[in-house]
Amino acid sequence: KLRISLLPTKVTKFFTSLVLDTIATREREGIVRPDMLQLLMQAKKGTLRDDHSRGNEDIIAQAVLFFLAGFDTASTLLCFASHQLAVHLDVQTRLQEEIDETLQENGGKFTYEALHNMKYLDMVVNETLRLYPPAAAVDRVCVQPYTLKSDPPMEVHPGEALFIPIVALHHDPKYYPDPERFDPERFSDDNKDNINPLTYLPFGIGPRSCIGNRFALMEAKLALAYLLSRFNVKVVAKTPIPIKIVQKGFNMSIDGGFWLGLEKRTA
Repeated sequence: KLRISLLPTKVTKFFTSLVLDTIATREREGIVRPDMLQLLMQAKKGTLRDDHSRGNEDIIAQAVLFFLAGFDTASTLLCFASHQLAVHLDVQTRLQEEIDETLQENGGKFTYEALHNMKYLDMVVNETLRLYPPAAAVDRVCVQPYTLKSDPPMEVHPGEALFIPIVALHHDPKYYPDPERFDPERFSDDNKDNINPLTYLPFGIGPRSCIGNRFALMEAKLALAYLLSRFNVKVVAKTPIPIKIVQKGFNMSIDGGFWLGLEKRTA
């Protein structure tokens, strides 16, 4: 093992202490709760069907993953979407028109069904996730021998880890013409079928895709719709244009942070 951590030591120690203390308390006092930590504790003991025993490191890693999936993904998406809308006012105006129409049709409220039917909001969110996926890459461990159809072919053996470069796929002109341009129309009803689903992986793909992706999407859409129903998002003097992505860390972030202005809508 290389023993290289993706997170700062302080963060790792915090989650390690939090998870291990909680497990110790539950085991000592016989506490059983219907939550993910309980399932992870069962997995540690190998008491789940078709599972094998796991160590504390696996439990801590999953706890960190759940935290990031439920919090960091939505906040990062919201920040990048707001930045793009401030820079592309035509997109912001069109989205606000859809938001206003939705509120008018639903008694001034955002329901789950209403948000689900907001096609342009979905297009804006999808294009934001293409440009700035929550994770730059995702890894998978090989479970059976496989030959990659590369040139030359490459043999992958069980136990070996593969990293899939999500950002590289999302910015490849072979799959997305003019890939650096923010263009929600890529995901319109007329165009989205042209996208190879294996080249759009903001939350991974398959049975091990991000467990919190639906919640994160709905959370971000609701926050964005609520914000734009009341405010215009504006560029300010400190807004970084063009965006410069920080070349370190696990998640997407802007060098210098996000700086945007809000102007209350008058109509």
